[in-house]
Amino acid sequence: MQATAGVTYTFRYSIKNIIGFAIGYSPEIEIKCAMAPLPPVSVTTTVSGKNVLIQWSPSSDNFDTVIRFNIEIKDYTGLWVHSIQTCDGSSVQIRQDN
Repeated sequence: MQATAGVTYTFRYSIKNIIGFAIGYSPEIEIKCAMAPLPPVSVTTTVSGKNVLIQWSPSSDNFDTVIRFNIEIKDYTGLWVHSIQTCDGSSVQIRQDN
């Protein structure tokens, strides 16, 4: 059987030893045939005072919904750190200066 991208498959299993099969099956497990999304495209940044606006166009979600974007910022030491908040795509604002 070859899996089809975007389709959810249901699996179960049983166990066998030299005496025979166990009674019953495992609980059913659902797995969606998908891969990690591709990186965003057409990324642009705009600086306004202390704020930076990052915009991009989505690329392929590879057959599953994108649920979050992680933003990393290079700090003054040159190390990449995660921003203190994540972006779910519902708002352009991920961090507000006080």
